Amino acid sequence: MNTLIKDVLLNVSLITIIILMWKFLSLKNQESHLFQKASLGIAAIMSITFCLSFPLVFQDQFQINFYHIPIGIAGLYGGATIGSILFVVTAPLLFLLSEDNLEISMILLVSQTLAIILLSPYFNRWKINNKMIIGTLLISIFSSVSIATTININQTDQVSLIIGLGVILVYLAFIAFCFFLIEKFNTSLETQKIVANAEKMEGLYHLAAAFGHEVRQPITTGKGMLQLLSDDSLPTDKRIEFLSAAISEVNRAEKIIQDYQVFAQPYSNKLERFDLVNEIQKVLNLVEPLTNVSNVQINTNLSSAWINGDKAKIERCLIHICTNAVEAMDTGGILTIQSFSTTENSIIEISDTGIGMTKKQISTLGEPLYSLSSRKGTGLGMMMVFRLVEGMKGKLEIQSKVGEGTKVTIVFPNKKLLKDAHTHIDKEFVY
Repeated sequence: MNTLIKDVLLNVSLITIIILMWKFLSLKNQESHLFQKASLGIAAIMSITFCLSFPLVFQDQFQINFYHIPIGIAGLYGGATIGSILFVVTAPLLFLLSEDNLEISMILLVSQTLAIILLSPYFNRWKINNKMIIGTLLISIFSSVSIATTININQTDQVSLIIGLGVILVYLAFIAFCFFLIEKFNTSLETQKIVANAEKMEGLYHLAAAFGHEVRQPITTGKGMLQLLSDDSLPTDKRIEFLSAAISEVNRAEKIIQDYQVFAQPYSNKLERFDLVNEIQKVLNLVEPLTNVSNVQINTNLSSAWINGDKAKIERCLIHICTNAVEAMDTGGILTIQSFSTTENSIIEISDTGIGMTKKQISTLGEPLYSLSSRKGTGLGMMMVFRLVEGMKGKLEIQSKVGEGTKVTIVFPNKKLLKDAHTHIDKEFVY
């Protein structure tokens, strides 16, 4: 009895593991119909081989196999082609590995294959409950006939009949479990696809709304200024003022478009190896007038840190981060910039003593149409920063506490960028 239980558990475990392996492999290439069929067929052949190699030894007199389960499941889900292939593979395996009732086994195998060929075209169209019920009954019929015939031929006693009935019930429950497990996987996969598509569309709507909102404003303002120029009675100084304002708005719209273009191509063919210290010094010279007006003191602790990247894009990122930091210190404060290098990374740390941010504010940084309430803007600058750092295989870490300030850490790998960096995105943002 103990041996029988062990054999049952072994077969159940083997089939379950192979089903899980099949579903895992099928995730690797969901678009390829051939790959899906091939992975199902290979998993079924493995399962059939294991079932025939480790049969249930019943009363030390005869053997019972679970091979009808993988044949039925794979045939119904894979169609007539898979069912036919499994018949061709299983038939010789029965002669090699099975010792009892070969004639009956072959008859049941042929019958099961024919049933699969007839039902499989309709099986995948059915609802989940119908699949589970009909699939379980179909496989159980052939399994039960096989067990009952084997027990009857060997003329066992009443105890053996009761044990045989128990094995049939285990068959029934396990087959239902297999269908349930597969359908759960399929449902989960479909749900993931729906959610992923919804997220993509939401991101597209969000980006389109932000683009339309931001570009419309400077264009509308510039259009109004140009319309005013049509007034012949307008003084020359006013004409010059309105023309300058119109050009300024056009430049603003152009900058917004450039920020969005970063998302289409954040990578650059102008990669070079340079020391971050030099670029940081340039950025500090550019933001110094702003820090003087805002009563912000600059502290630096710069050590050599070499990276492979685009100087212009690094400067854009640093200028935007430093400007945000200065704007966060309305009543003055300290802007601290450090650079250093470790064995694996080159690191820039930019800290301020400003108003700080909540966890919720940090989590929404970089989203279009989002900016801190105390600042002007729409979050496009931070979107650009995230994208550019990402494009150079870097990571952006933000730590902040309300009332104490914010620390932005940019980490770049010391190793040279891979040749295919312009086609690969390594998303490792840490908030």
